[in-house]
Amino acid sequence: MNRVRIGQNVGILVKCYSGGNAESFDNALIEYVKIVSRINPSVVKNIEDYSINLNEISFNFWGVDQTYLGGYYTSIYYKKVNIGAPDGFDHFYLDIPTLELVDKTFNTGGISESDVEITYLNVSGDSGVGGPK
Repeated sequence: MNRVRIGQNVGILVKCYSGGNAESFDNALIEYVKIVSRINPSVVKNIEDYSINLNEISFNFWGVDQTYLGGYYTSIYYKKVNIGAPDGFDHFYLDIPTLELVDKTFNTGGISESDVEITYLNVSGDSGVGGPK
């Protein structure tokens, strides 16, 4: 799962599969697209502005809407006409692990200690960089 520092605007592209096959949204009536906190499922952001291309749904998760650290999943509910069904529809739910919001950029995995080198150190008093004396 991708890790992202909380507060960053994030563009998300979710590829949807059902039974290992690309899910078709042809003739589907999308009831909702949401991003939901796994830690606190009452934290839900309804996504009103999304686009669909084949089996992909893309949307933005704005930094101002990110309130809790931890994992989030995308929840999609849609239905397709089935005249044989009691209400005339087949109902489909997809819940897809999407991202983890973290509090520091070094928690994203994009930076490691090996990426940091001390090139200058100017402090008063005793200081040491390196191994034992």
